[in-house]
Amino acid sequence: MRVTWSTSNVGALVTPGEVHFGTTVDQNENPVGTWSIAAANLNSYNQTDLCGAPANSLGFSSAGVINTAVMMGLQSNTRYYYRVGHAKVGFTEVRAPASPLKLSLHDIPLFILCRLSPS
Repeated sequence: MRVTWSTSNVGALVTPGEVHFGTTVDQNENPVGTWSIAAANLNSYNQTDLCGAPANSLGFSSAGVINTAVMMGLQSNTRYYYRVGHAKVGFTEVRAPASPLKLSLHDIPLFILCRLSPS
């Protein structure tokens, strides 16, 4: 499962974040037992990466640093809990998908990214 989040582009947050994930939490939704860690890859974009006005002009707002991590080794029909963040600044509250993960090739989204170049 791929998890993507954005952070500020200053200080420690410019280094990759992490996703901590596992199958058990306590009554306060704190991690219990051994949780796995997936390191994030970083990406960002600025005004010059966009195709033109109005996307790169009036009202442009930086997305900051985009973190993307892939949780590997997941088992079908199992509820996983996860949190995202950075060891130096902290993590989000523990979250969980609305239903247990059901893995199927048809459930995997396909993303096609392209960058337009002037001809």
